[in-house]
Amino acid sequence: LEFDPAHSLTWKSFAPASEVDDEKRVDEMRAVYSRFLKDLLEIVGDGVPSEQLHGIAFFVFESLRDTAADEVQKKEAASSVLGVMSTATFRRFLDSVTTLATWRDAFSDKRPAASTGPGREFGESIAFSGVSSALESHYRHVATVPSSRGPFPPPGFTPRVISASHTATAPPPVANGPAAANGFTPRIISQSAAVPPPGLVGTAQPAPRATPPPVERLPERKVRSYWEEAADLPVDGSWLADQCAAFSASEGGGGAFSADELVSNVLSILRTAKSEAELQESLFNLLGFNSFEFIQLLIKKRLEIVTAAAAQGRLSSEGSNGRRPAMTSQFTIMSEKEKQAQKQQQKERKKKAKEDRQTMATLGLSEDEWRALAAEQREAQQAAAAAAAAAATPATLAPAGTRASHLASFGQQMVLPEGTVRKNFKKYEEVVVPYAQPAPQQQGERLVPITDFDPFAQLAFQGYKSLNRIQSRLFEAAYRSNENLLICAPTGAGKTNIAVMTMLHEIGQHFRGGKLLRDEFKIVYVAPMKALASEMTENFSRRLSALGLICRELTGDMQLTKKELAETQVIITTPEKWDVITRKSGDVALTSQVKLLIIDEVHLLHEDRGPVIEVLIARTLRQVESSQNMIRIVGLSATLPNYHDVSVFLRVNPKAGLFYFDNSYRPVPLTQQFIGAKERNAGKLKQDMNEICFDKVLESIKAGNQVMVFVHSRNDTYKTSMALMEMARDANVLSLFAPDESSSNSAKQAAKDVSRSRNRELRELFQFGFGMHNAGMLRPDRSLTERLFSEGHIKVLCCTATLAWGVNLPAHTVVIKGTQIYDAKQGSFVELGMLDVMQIFGRAGRPQFDTSGEGIIITSHEQLPRYLALLNQQLPIESQFIAALADHLNAEIVLGTVSNVQEAVTWLSYTYLFIRMIRNPLVYGMTQADKDMDPLLDNRRRQLVTAAGRTLDACKMVRFDERSGNFNATDLGRVASHYYIRHETIMQFNELLKNHMAEGDILNMVSQATEFENIQLREEEMVELDKLKAKVCPIPVKMGSENKNGKVNVLFQAYLSQAFIEGFALVSDSAYVAQNMGRILRGLFDIALKKGMASMAERLLTMCKMTERRLWEFRHPLRQFPNIQPATLANLDEKRMAPHQLSDL
Repeated sequence: LEFDPAHSLTWKSFAPASEVDDEKRVDEMRAVYSRFLKDLLEIVGDGVPSEQLHGIAFFVFESLRDTAADEVQKKEAASSVLGVMSTATFRRFLDSVTTLATWRDAFSDKRPAASTGPGREFGESIAFSGVSSALESHYRHVATVPSSRGPFPPPGFTPRVISASHTATAPPPVANGPAAANGFTPRIISQSAAVPPPGLVGTAQPAPRATPPPVERLPERKVRSYWEEAADLPVDGSWLADQCAAFSASEGGGGAFSADELVSNVLSILRTAKSEAELQESLFNLLGFNSFEFIQLLIKKRLEIVTAAAAQGRLSSEGSNGRRPAMTSQFTIMSEKEKQAQKQQQKERKKKAKEDRQTMATLGLSEDEWRALAAEQREAQQAAAAAAAAAATPATLAPAGTRASHLASFGQQMVLPEGTVRKNFKKYEEVVVPYAQPAPQQQGERLVPITDFDPFAQLAFQGYKSLNRIQSRLFEAAYRSNENLLICAPTGAGKTNIAVMTMLHEIGQHFRGGKLLRDEFKIVYVAPMKALASEMTENFSRRLSALGLICRELTGDMQLTKKELAETQVIITTPEKWDVITRKSGDVALTSQVKLLIIDEVHLLHEDRGPVIEVLIARTLRQVESSQNMIRIVGLSATLPNYHDVSVFLRVNPKAGLFYFDNSYRPVPLTQQFIGAKERNAGKLKQDMNEICFDKVLESIKAGNQVMVFVHSRNDTYKTSMALMEMARDANVLSLFAPDESSSNSAKQAAKDVSRSRNRELRELFQFGFGMHNAGMLRPDRSLTERLFSEGHIKVLCCTATLAWGVNLPAHTVVIKGTQIYDAKQGSFVELGMLDVMQIFGRAGRPQFDTSGEGIIITSHEQLPRYLALLNQQLPIESQFIAALADHLNAEIVLGTVSNVQEAVTWLSYTYLFIRMIRNPLVYGMTQADKDMDPLLDNRRRQLVTAAGRTLDACKMVRFDERSGNFNATDLGRVASHYYIRHETIMQFNELLKNHMAEGDILNMVSQATEFENIQLREEEMVELDKLKAKVCPIPVKMGSENKNGKVNVLFQAYLSQAFIEGFALVSDSAYVAQNMGRILRGLFDIALKKGMASMAERLLTMCKMTERRLWEFRHPLRQFPNIQPATLANLDEKRMAPHQLSDL
């Protein structure tokens, strides 16, 4: 069952009843509708995206309102989607549906005439413009003709005519009704006249010729159907120009080139004598990875396109020159135009060679290194094209049950490890990638014993006898040299010990007369997540305590005073926190003491947080040059296809500091299973995933192994455990999971400890050998669960990804059940990132017990090629720096490292963006001609800096004099830099901030900050938001809870009221809002101070305190303490006794 907007049950589905009926009745029906959605969520789980939930709601609603079916049939229909349900649950659904359907049907004849609701044919409410009346009549006719491809055009479409010689567009859809809501626009493609799309019956009427209006950008989601229809058109001299114009006008397609430039570049590629694979590589580099169907169409029509272009060129020549030189099979006579083209090509080759020499000099590479890098780049681009193609289109594997070493996708192959097996079952498809055989020992290779370290360093390796293979290979470089390093190795390969070796080398530099001078140096370890920072802090503290070194965590949750920072030798932090620290000129004394900077998970450069890592490393490199004080940079990363680019960015010597290890170096070899569930119905998909998960868990348990099942919400840890337990009971294999009931002291103590826990769910699961672990559990219960699993008393542990990041708790088998997680920053459900997948798979295999581990990922069938491609043939990582350039440029201006455009251009040369722009300019909006004229991209960098400077000047964060090129920081710019506030938010504050504002006005203003732009409002949350608004929001929500700004306001007030929130997504949104709100309010307080707004500053200071202590100003101060009984707190609030009055009692 496919879910789309046309088959979704939303509150709008109950118009016009909701528009006509009285307000009280509408509120009652809204409550029934919300209860119906909430009941559905209880069954399908929190992890279902909103659009799928409404699709399920539509199916259940239509099934239960069917008057021709009896109750038994209705229950069977609902169960086909939701699984087995109790009679009471079914009755609740039936009552809700009956109530809603009766209410809606009572007003069905009162629908406004302009709407195109159920029962109205497409086109009855759409005003056709720019199209002949005959065509309009034809469109109304063909819209009702059945087609094997579904209705065309779908409801809400406005027709558009695209001819071979010009593009004529109709006006936008009408403002009201489904047309505006859907935002779709159909196209009729023809050469001389508008004809019906393929598959539709009817006779086309000629379309009137008209002057083409400006090309509008087409919605990206409709580009695919366009190429299917364009493939049916005959290829003539103008066909390629028309398709390039359409691609240039589409979202994600245009921007870098005009339509004419695209025609020229595409034609030059198609004319070359390249293989299909080489063509794909060239076209991917030109058009990007979002253009699969266009590329497929170009390759399919290659011969026709080249022939048509040649014919057009011959006719053109005959028209202008009268006659074209003849061509024979023995030799070719060139025209003057072709001679000029050949000369131009020779010039371009010479220019390219000169450019390469300049780039080699800039990057400090020898000629051999440059050739090796070019070859490596070509291989990476081929791999990227194959992987991206496999991820975006249904892949073709070898026949089911056979072995295959490649994944083919329209002509390009994605190489998978040899021995890969594909199995096809009724409910799912499975691809098993065998573990890589250990790399053979090299001549002279040995494991370095710990005794090779200096005596002081051996204290950090207590319990170790020797290093592993990877660590031994790096011993000399990490422990005996000062070289910058980049280590690319699989998760679980022991990169942490490599970091420890570099720390010990730095520590060894500061012994004087046998005494360690701890005040001379600081070491900074940048971890990607707070949970990992906590784990590393505990690890390093334990290992370095023997040397008297202090390791502390510095994150958003763990603040350090200046005294604590001065006393600390090893700082474990996150990229954003260290960026904030190094932005402030007052912390120069701290940063000047840093001698070693370790960046973990460098491959995050290609994600949203990548710009922060770029600016940190660029700032460090410039600090080294300006101060002439050595700071060693060490990058730790997973395997990367373009690791050489990252090494150049980190200023790593490729011969001495670059180390790359593939999966054959993993300490415990990992077998990977990729499972794609075929069911499209979200409710049944969840049930199928549970069944698949149970089969894999049972298989591992029978082999005597323990299993960790990773899910993506706290509630799902318990629900999945119960589902697996029930399936084990039904299969009569529950005894296999039961904990050991021997009389050993360990088993008795485990049972005793569990009986003491106040967590009912934990006690219930333990007796059958299951466990659960999530951040919502109390710390003692989490610790108990971790110990019971490590001791073997729990056989199956269902947990969230926080366990993979924060606790080193391995198992033989790990299962990822489902890959959709809620991202509060994006405001929607997104696919699980590769960083999380690799971290979770890193928990598979216990080094001291297992000879191999097993990682299983269960996803939807559509996502199966994506994870195969990303895990086994990763794409090159690109820079995301341009999107964040304005904010980071402002930080450098405030810091004083950039004062004019030329300095900013130089600063950009230290970023990863500069390296990738030189390697792959097409991705960053440049043509090959741009790069030929400007080999070092000085002009492009100047354009980027100038545009960012204008943006900052418009926000009043910087004063930018374009004539002189000088930048001058302002108070607003300093506040934005210090409090990490985006420039768009500062611009909003410039418009909205007044001298006198009440708390409600302030909350309304802050709720509109750009930091919250991705917060989404979902219908299933409306009841809970309304409840929170009524019960825990003392300040009126001006914009209401019906929009995302109102939602932010409600969630923040609920946070201050310490209210309990039920919805999983709302909990994540609330944490995200609270985290950002405190920072923004502190920034606003600084702005008010600098502007001399005394009363506003006082009010904002009070709100900052309220946010920090999570307490309303009018509540009793003793509410800050968690152990006071609620009844006592209520009495204190009622009597309004101040703390000094209580001390007198």
